[in-house]
Amino acid sequence: MGTIYQAVFLKEMISFGYSYKIIASETGLPVRKLIKLYGNLENIGFCLFSKPGKTPSGATLIRNLQLKTQASLAMNIYFSLVKDSIYHSVNSRKLAISFYMYQALCQENEISSMFNINELWYLAQELRDGQALIERCEQCEFNYFQSIHQRMQADCPFCNQVS
Repeated sequence: MGTIYQAVFLKEMISFGYSYKIIASETGLPVRKLIKLYGNLENIGFCLFSKPGKTPSGATLIRNLQLKTQASLAMNIYFSLVKDSIYHSVNSRKLAISFYMYQALCQENEISSMFNINELWYLAQELRDGQALIERCEQCEFNYFQSIHQRMQADCPFCNQVS
């Protein structure tokens, strides 16, 4: 890793619950090294929130109107923190803050949160890579998440408006 900043960043990402694939992408550390680190952490009783799996996308994450609404809610929170930089990079710290705010909002409204931190990172990655946008509905004037990979007919999940 090298610097104290990188070590703190790695610790933060692990404690936020990011998967080792995402941490490798963000830090440049080799996946093998992270797998070994995760194994060592599990051996000493550190609770890891993520397990390896397939890389999700808008197609696999947004399968119905409820999921699109939740993605829009979470990504709107993230967008409010990072503004237009959402299209240039993934800010892992602010995404984690957004995730906790999203979970709190879901709990407060007695709604099950649908996404974990890793799934939100992949949605944010789609925004960064130009495969998704935060759009504004002309009908209801709410912002919503729009992935080029999703299989939904409705664009706006709040009023079911189709462009």
